[in-house]
Amino acid sequence: MKTKLCLWLILAVTCAANTLASEPVANAQVATTAAAASNAQESPSDDPHAVATLESLPLRLVRDYRGLVRSVEITKREISDADLVHLKGLPNLESLKIGECPVTDAGLAHLAGLTQLRRLYLYDLAVTDAGLVHLGKLTNLEVLALENTKVTGPGLEHLEKLTRLRVLNLGRCQIGNEPLAHLEPLVSLETLGLQKTKVTDAGLAHLAGLREVRVMNLNECNVTDQGLEHLRPLEDLRILWLKKCSVTRNGVKRLDKAIPGLAIFR
Repeated sequence: MKTKLCLWLILAVTCAANTLASEPVANAQVATTAAAASNAQESPSDDPHAVATLESLPLRLVRDYRGLVRSVEITKREISDADLVHLKGLPNLESLKIGECPVTDAGLAHLAGLTQLRRLYLYDLAVTDAGLVHLGKLTNLEVLALENTKVTGPGLEHLEKLTRLRVLNLGRCQIGNEPLAHLEPLVSLETLGLQKTKVTDAGLAHLAGLREVRVMNLNECNVTDQGLEHLRPLEDLRILWLKKCSVTRNGVKRLDKAIPGLAIFR
């Protein structure tokens, strides 16, 4: 039984880690015949000029069976803020990944109309809290990564309406305790990454109401045994990362006892 449990935890941790680290854009799958017919009637066409322009840029487009662009990946490329305006011509875009590019808050303004977007990965960018106002309009988002950006916290208030969010990664951002209060309305969150942030015990108090959270990463945060007490209400928590935190063996044991089935890695 212990062997099976360990195997399950390893698989779960691997999946969670992949999710927190800006997962790769996946190819869209073809739906059933009935669903395909329905989508054919409901899905608007892409703007041919926008598609042609994007195809001339150093980025990756992924289409579905109808040829509609569903995913765009822009990494380690000289893409400007102005180039992102062409994304507006992709009304069916569901997944967007932008990393290690000279994109700023001005570029994020072009994302505000992508209302079908469900997965947005932004990492290693110079975007700030000011740019998050544009993301607050993407109410269908289920996955959002802002890892290693210039976000410090105040802009998180613009995410309060993203109540469909299941995964949020704020790792390697200079976010402190008080801004975490803006996460309280995100009651559907299942995975939360706060690794290498300025979060301490006081910040964890704002997370006590996120009862759906199953995976949380607090690696290299200044968290102690006292902070772990705020996590006791999270009965569905199954994986907790506490590497390089200031917790003790006794504190970990108390939390482990309070939440049956929890795996803690430190």
